[in-house]
Amino acid sequence: MKKVDKRKIVIWCVIIALTVGLAGWRLWPRSIDSFMPRPSREAVRVHCALSVFGTVNGQSVNRSYDLTAEGERESRDLMNILRRGKYQASFSNLMPWTWGSMSSGYSYDCRTINMVVMFDDAGRVPAVSMTFFGNDKASVGGRQIDPIGNGTFDELAEYIIAQGELAESQ
Repeated sequence: MKKVDKRKIVIWCVIIALTVGLAGWRLWPRSIDSFMPRPSREAVRVHCALSVFGTVNGQSVNRSYDLTAEGERESRDLMNILRRGKYQASFSNLMPWTWGSMSSGYSYDCRTINMVVMFDDAGRVPAVSMTFFGNDKASVGGRQIDPIGNGTFDELAEYIIAQGELAESQ
């Protein structure tokens, strides 16, 4: 009978456990709050900018909408849209380098939302910057995340268009 090497068994068990743990970390859906330094319900001011690029009758069109939600109630309405969605962490967060522009090759949507979320005690907790590239990719506080096909981006864009102001039109 062949003698079993216990070290090899332990090493393989550790490799399998790490692989399963990493896959679970990556694929487990989370709320937007898990990517922010404070719960989103504590936001007191949120500034959003929606950029829409496209063509109409062969002409290039660039429209921008701005919305600033000041106060607890208005900020809560905006953040509730994000809280309803589910997100996954991106493996690129584990790498010590960046892969370049997130927007290149990811989104066919031609819409981008930039948000800055501010908290009451901004001196201790810095504002959180968020960028959403269509329904495909997002960044929260410099960490890349993947929205899980939940339509959150579309709902947020419709809210900004309805409540915000048209900043620029060409």
